[in-house]
Amino acid sequence: MTIPLGFRIWGAATPQERVMAARSWIGTPFVPHAHLKGAGVDCVQLALCYYQEFSLFPLVDLGSYTMDGGRHLERSRVLEWIEESNAFMPVDISKELTRAGDLACFRVGRIPHHCGILTEMGGFVHALRGSGVKESSLADPTWNHRLEAVFRIKEAV
Repeated sequence: MTIPLGFRIWGAATPQERVMAARSWIGTPFVPHAHLKGAGVDCVQLALCYYQEFSLFPLVDLGSYTMDGGRHLERSRVLEWIEESNAFMPVDISKELTRAGDLACFRVGRIPHHCGILTEMGGFVHALRGSGVKESSLADPTWNHRLEAVFRIKEAV
């Protein structure tokens, strides 16, 4: 995966550009560990590729991870990646509004094991097994009660 030449820098991108970048992945098939727009991606790789499009991360090896880790792991690999990157800060959604481009983490099984990019008006783009990349709503009870945390790129404060 390479970062497209001349792509926007996060701080210079408008909220609409951030939303358009997330939505540009819609229709990409779900393929575990893949990271190629239009060909295949999983939820973690989608988040990583999305932020790489804004030159926020170099190429990163996320190591091995399983698609069903939420059922048996004690610690979330998604949260580990977020913490290790040192690029995100938590958003207190009880006090603060979310923004386009924030990263939402959802509990699947015992731990946060799914993530998506927030768009606008309570929407988020994510990769799902059987559906591929799609936009869903945080108002949907399937996702609303699973939302565990939201993170924002530190540069975007």
